[in-house]
Amino acid sequence: MRCGHGVYDPLPSYHFERFMPGVSSAVNSAMIALLVNYYDAERKRGIANTQICGNDFMLTRDFRKDDPSTAQPNMRLIAARGFIDASLDEYLDLLRREFISGTRRDNYNVFLRKPAVNHHSVNAMTGEEIESGIETGLSLIKRTVIKKIIRPHYNPTN
Repeated sequence: MRCGHGVYDPLPSYHFERFMPGVSSAVNSAMIALLVNYYDAERKRGIANTQICGNDFMLTRDFRKDDPSTAQPNMRLIAARGFIDASLDEYLDLLRREFISGTRRDNYNVFLRKPAVNHHSVNAMTGEEIESGIETGLSLIKRTVIKKIIRPHYNPTN
């Protein structure tokens, strides 16, 4: 049983829904992509203590349940409980290790492991979902860096 994903629909009403497996995979990858994209290279830290089956991620009203390609552009991270100091490679490895298994709080082995990033999830993600999210997240980082380099600096005194 997969956990539901947070959805903001046009009512507006924030609620949780379960999706078909292909759509759910796209949503899972989109969550990983956001975590990668928000990695702070200057401070060498990533977002920690997220809940993928909680209220931390939300799909906006433009997300269409019948079109998995709408998951990434409509995924938002709306809560984060902290950061973890790590190089980008260490952070990516941490994402791979923690999201490949579920982290239910009532599981004693999870309690002993004390996950750093995947604070609460009912089900594990697949390796393919994680790798797809990492790949997308890294491409989002590259786009952001390119925009910063190309965009001329605004100077109101000129």
